[in-house]
Order: sequence, then structure tokens, then C-alpha cells
Amino acid sequence: MNKRQSGFVPIAILFGVLILSGVVSEILFLAKKTKTSKPIVSVTTPSGNIKVSPRPFLSATPRPTLLITTPPTQTPLPLPSLTTKLDNIAPIITSFGGPTDDSTVEFSNFCFPLYITDNVSKYPNIWIHFRFDTDTWSTWSTDVAPCFNNVENGQHTIAIQAKDQAGNISQELKKTFSVSVLTNGKISGLTFNDVNLNGTQDSGENGIHFLKINLYRQGESAALKGIGSGEDGTFQLTDLSGGTYQVKAVNPTGQYQITTTDSITITLTSTNSEVTGLKFGVVKKW
Repeated sequence: MNKRQSGFVPIAILFGVLILSGVVSEILFLAKKTKTSKPIVSVTTPSGNIKVSPRPFLSATPRPTLLITTPPTQTPLPLPSLTTKLDNIAPIITSFGGPTDDSTVEFSNFCFPLYITDNVSKYPNIWIHFRFDTDTWSTWSTDVAPCFNNVENGQHTIAIQAKDQAGNISQELKKTFSVSVLTNGKISGLTFNDVNLNGTQDSGENGIHFLKINLYRQGESAALKGIGSGEDGTFQLTDLSGGTYQVKAVNPTGQYQITTTDSITITLTSTNSEVTGLKFGVVKKW
């Protein structure tokens, strides 16, 4: 062996030692890894076994358990309605029609229209009831203008109350009044022969018959009654109720000329139930 070859021997030995040291380190690493690895889990599926290696947890500290509890069931209290909660004031009721208190009327048909105010409720959530000549109240109704027909003559009393949506009831609106309806009124007069055409019955100007007298209620065009004057020229309209009338002389054939006014207005009341002395002057044309 020459001197050059002897120089390579130590180098070769050193290189071999390094290689052997690396192999041993790798073997030790693999052995350690195999020792700490998790076991392989075998999962059975219809198509065979699949081996799954579970991933290790990042931390071995257990997670805290969140406890959720359900509160005991409670029945909620009913909410009060708005009107019940806020409205404890009764409505106010007034009347703007019909017979007034302590009055006497000469008609038998009338109504009591009402004006009702309330702090919460509005119509139609307001009702009324009434008692008329009795102690018994009517049923509650939204008719705020109770009417009465053919009320008999005499004294009468009506009481009315209003109720709102919350059940508050007003004070009584009370009226006492009398009805005095005329049923036997009478109007009478004469048609006379006005010879001198002066519109006044003078001496010797006697009654003349066959002139027709019609009776109209004021403002109406249809005659309520009609009657011809008698042989002596007199006429009489009976069984009349109270009210204002027009008594009109009619010339049905045109053979008379009316020399006075042909229409007279009369008002009958319980204290003025009979009117007499009406006169219509006429003259015969041929």
C-alpha cells in the first residue's frame, strides 16, 4: 500500500460510521412514533373493512358541560282590554227633541233623539235602554232615538240610560210631560149670497147652498175632508184633531163667483177646539 491509498482509509471509515448513525436514528424515531400512535380503528361497512386512524385531540382538557334548564310552565295572566283599563267614566246623555220636561204636547207621535258623549267609546259601541210609564227597562239597543206612536192623552214619564263598551252606565235622563191631543175639534161657517159683491154679509144676503168646502192640513195638497154647504148655506167639519188647517171654498161648476177670500187658516188646540163663524161670499153668475 502506498502512501496515497493509506490516506483514504480513515475517510472511508468515518463515512461509514455517519451512515450507520443515521440509520440507527431513523430506526429509533420510527419505533418511538409507532409506540405513541393511536390504535387503528376498524369500521365495518357493507363493502368491507375500512381502517381509520382517529386524529388526536389538540388538548386533553375536557370541555365544560353546558346545562340548559327549562323553567316551569306558568299560565300568563290575561291582558286587560284597553277600554276596561282606561275607561271608568260613564257616558253623558242629553236629549235634543221630543216633549220637554213638565210640558204639554198636542200630538201623540214623537221621538227622543239623544246626544251621547263618552271619553273612550264611540257609536255604535254605545247602547241605550229606556222605561216608559213602567218600572221595567227595555233591552239595550243602539237605536239612540226611541220613538212612540199613538200615545194616549194624559201624563207620561220616560227615563233613559246609556252604556259604553266598558259597561259604565250613565245617570237617568228623565222627563215627565202630558199629552193632550184634540180628537173632537170642529170648524163651522156659512156661504152666503153676496148680492152687492162687497165681501161682507149684509142684511138680506142669505145663505146659499151647494158650494163645496174642502179641508187641508197646512202644507198638504190633498184634501183631508170635503163637504157641501147645506140648503141654508151652513157647513160643519167635525172630529178634527189638533193642528193647523186651511178651509177652502171651491167652485166646482164655475157657476159661482167667490167675492171673499177663498181660503181661511185655522189652528185647533185643546183650548181652542171649536172655531165657528167662517164666511165665504159668493154670487151666482147665471
